[in-house]
Amino acid sequence: MPFTLEIGTSGITLLSQRLEKITGRHSAERDRIYIEVLSELGVKLVPRLRHETPKGTTGALANSTAFRTQIDQDPETNETIYSLIITQSAESGQFIYRPITVTGRKSGRMPPPLALRGWVELKWGLSGIQSKKGAFRLARHIAAFGTQPSDYVEKAVISSAEDIEVAANNLGHQLSVEISDF
Repeated sequence: MPFTLEIGTSGITLLSQRLEKITGRHSAERDRIYIEVLSELGVKLVPRLRHETPKGTTGALANSTAFRTQIDQDPETNETIYSLIITQSAESGQFIYRPITVTGRKSGRMPPPLALRGWVELKWGLSGIQSKKGAFRLARHIAAFGTQPSDYVEKAVISSAEDIEVAANNLGHQLSVEISDF
């Protein structure tokens, strides 16, 4: 289940109005400035998100973190919308723990021990039959106590508040943050 962190422009400030007067409403120079500022923000946010992402056996979820910028037109107002979109790809079965990491897992049901074996080998340093037994013990523990939720994306956004504010000031717009799983 992939997720998207979208940071988009909203609200027009005096600085934004002045920039529009200088560059024009639909200007390649204005687009370049907005995309450049959002790209600089992306370069700062991606490492923080990678750092906050819980590490599985390979760290593949954290390493799949990437960003892109996007320019759209609002069909109703015809205003240009600039967005920074940060994603973590979750198309592989090995990423199935993301939704469980975010929401936590209630006690009661035992997860499949085979799914935990790689983590046990890496984190506990076990191998062979010992890793199989360790995975089973961990699965029983999770069944008994569950797991705590961890909204690591929110932590990354909060730790980046100052950079988001600087980017908003540079653009003369408010920046809205939207986190979605799909």
